Amino acid sequence: MQSELWSLGWTQFWRSVIPSRVHFLSRGFSAGSRRAATGISSPEMSMPSENQAHGTERGRAIRLSADDRHDFLTAWLEVHGAAGQRLRNLLERWDGCGAWWYLQPEKTEEGENTTALTAALHVASSATGYKLHLFSLANPQSADFLLRRALPPGDVAAGRRGVMFAALDASLLPVAAAYFDDAGLTDSWTEPCGMFAWDTQPDQLGNEDVTRLTVEDAELINEHWTYKSETSLELVRHLLRAGAGGWGARVQGRLASWCLFYEDGAWGMMHTLEAYRRRGLGRRLVAAMLREAQKDDAQLRKKPFCFIVEGNTASERLFTSLGFRHVARVAWTGARPRKVEAD
Repeated sequence: MQSELWSLGWTQFWRSVIPSRVHFLSRGFSAGSRRAATGISSPEMSMPSENQAHGTERGRAIRLSADDRHDFLTAWLEVHGAAGQRLRNLLERWDGCGAWWYLQPEKTEEGENTTALTAALHVASSATGYKLHLFSLANPQSADFLLRRALPPGDVAAGRRGVMFAALDASLLPVAAAYFDDAGLTDSWTEPCGMFAWDTQPDQLGNEDVTRLTVEDAELINEHWTYKSETSLELVRHLLRAGAGGWGARVQGRLASWCLFYEDGAWGMMHTLEAYRRRGLGRRLVAAMLREAQKDDAQLRKKPFCFIVEGNTASERLFTSLGFRHVARVAWTGARPRKVEAD
């Protein structure tokens, strides 16, 4: 889908920073926002300054302490339950990476609670565009208010940058669409998905043998990835080197089916080679991965979850049969300035 919409450079940016959920696993989950009072910078970008970001008639932007992050996460989990697991993983993995902005209401004459965090926004960037994770505990207006101050449409338009919301809660799609319009980002796309989290123990997980994937498996995995690009192999290698990596099922020594873990904790990039399909190998692989997860208390606390493209009923049946439950409607959505063709 992305390759049909973007130029090669743009596609490389999305594929290098966004873990696309391939086949049954696709983009994913998020909602809300709140903002930081301190700008950050990288070689590719300059974030808004403190003066730009801080203080408005409706709220103020702050950078959260560890305790504040815990409070926001606790509130999010109370509201969203299992779907909040992704935010937990992001806060754990991305502390100090990119920019977390938070929106906090100003105190009113009626004594409004100034400690209530209403929204959060994580911003990452490259020379090509911005990747955003947007969360809202209050309402879409709160998320919109934060977004327009942490990443002003005028700055995006002036820099001819693209913007992508990763795993955006479906209720916030109008916020993203309005932002694209104001920023002049007319070349847009949206991919709706469902978020599924492991909720109940299936009757039987089976005893299939699976093995950890290694970096040596990267080329085969990349070769069969729907979003393969000039830069995707390095992304696959990175995922296999970092964190939990992934698991694979082998037939007579050959890797036949696999599933990786993304940096936000999601299970994804699952694929079974054509020659080994219709044997139930994918189901046995997922069942074995769940069995392995039961041996790891940390994994179980983090609730295995995945994203499935809407309409992929076969994958939905597979995961729900193994104890996963639909917990959120989400989407990946992005836009960039429309390319002006030369005369």
